[in-house]
Amino acid sequence: MLTVFWSMQVGYASAQNEEDILRYSVYQIGGNARAVALGGATGAMGADMSALSNNPAGLGLYRKSEFTLSASVFNASNSSAYFSQTTKTGNTSFHFPNLGVVKANTRQRKGKPVDKGWMNYNFGFSLNRAASYNSTTDFAGMNNSSSYLQSLAQQANGTDYNQLSNFTDYGLAWKVYLIDTVGNNSAEYKSSIPQGTGLLLQQFYRAEREGRINDYNFSFGTSYNDVLYLGATLTLSSVRFRVSSSFYEGDVYDTINSSTVPFDAELNPYSSMRISDELNTSGFGINGKLGLIYSPFEFIRIGAAYHTPRYLSMNDYFSKSISVGFDDGSFASVSSGEGYYEYTIQTPGKSMFSITGILPKKGLINVDVEQVDYRNGKLKSSDYSFSEANQMANQFYRKAMNIKAGAEYRYGYWYFRGGYAMMGNPYKSSIITNKEGRTRTVTGGVGYRKGDYYLDCAFATAKSTSFYTPYIMVSGAETPTAVNTIIRNSFIVTGGFKF
Repeated sequence: MLTVFWSMQVGYASAQNEEDILRYSVYQIGGNARAVALGGATGAMGADMSALSNNPAGLGLYRKSEFTLSASVFNASNSSAYFSQTTKTGNTSFHFPNLGVVKANTRQRKGKPVDKGWMNYNFGFSLNRAASYNSTTDFAGMNNSSSYLQSLAQQANGTDYNQLSNFTDYGLAWKVYLIDTVGNNSAEYKSSIPQGTGLLLQQFYRAEREGRINDYNFSFGTSYNDVLYLGATLTLSSVRFRVSSSFYEGDVYDTINSSTVPFDAELNPYSSMRISDELNTSGFGINGKLGLIYSPFEFIRIGAAYHTPRYLSMNDYFSKSISVGFDDGSFASVSSGEGYYEYTIQTPGKSMFSITGILPKKGLINVDVEQVDYRNGKLKSSDYSFSEANQMANQFYRKAMNIKAGAEYRYGYWYFRGGYAMMGNPYKSSIITNKEGRTRTVTGGVGYRKGDYYLDCAFATAKSTSFYTPYIMVSGAETPTAVNTIIRNSFIVTGGFKF
């Protein structure tokens, strides 16, 4: 791991950085139950509501109009290891991940459907949950090598105390005398806890996140000679994200006042502290999708699609506070007040290639391959260049490949489905290895279709690994890191009918 990378993973800073780009660039497998059960591999399948958000050319394969509605239960569980201690948390939520309607229109000549040329023109609308951020992360452990206060003093170095911001942890720590200047130097700092052996501090971190990206898709699809299918989608996106986090550190064994780790007499005798952050983000975005499907034979469909970069207009409300308990029983706290900032995120575009093999009245096999260059994501603002954050995105991220595969078998009115997806590592391997950075999803489901009505169920479980550090140690000790194993489970039910 590169040490510099961890500086961008520290807690929550009110400043926007390249992690915001990645958060809104990585989409999860979702949609209706059939698409989820197939591992999200529906790019060349067509005639499914997932086409509106995946490959809109699939809209051209509809012969009847259709309405569909999905409901889902989503659970995210997190197991975090920090200083040899494991902490487990979970979060469950309910939502409607997909709703859609397609209006099929067959071209007619002299009152009869045409049998060649441009044969239909279909319109569709869908609401699709593209990402869900609901989760809780906890980790705790006994740190015998460093204190957050030491890191805060190191972070503050080089900034005159008159210029310290209330929206930084070290700015608030200076106000309650947890860090202070060294002698007459107004830009060099020391903490109330010097570095040394014998230190043993209890540390605990919690972050509660909630939010989502909802895509509103307006689509058009058509077919030519039932061989070539073309489609386009205009997508409007609504973003909501909230995170409430806190970091606690306490000298529960009174090691700081021992002779091994003497307390700095010029600063307040410290017993414990808690730093809390609040972030509320809302945004609105737009992008487009273009697609085609070519069927050279009845049993083969080949698809390609391109999703343009998404432009998100974002609004952040954020605040920070610190509370401190001292050895004499006194207490102090200070807060930043609420900050507000407007900015724009440009997420990278995505190209997709697909193939579907069809066994008439028996089943099908789908494979999708996607390519996303996460280096192309950017932060923008009218009053700030974000050059450093954009440079970090280019330095840390890379081009990634996503592979999805799914199969469906028909037995009478019943349909049995299974799928697998591997979402590529967005980080360069020198930052996080490919094995650690990938997200693997296993899916399955069953459906019942009779006449114009159908009911589908699906289950998906996704596993990924992430790393989190509460603070950076520039020198004197190693930076502490928590290893998080995240498992996301979804159960989806979809009902619909054709008309």
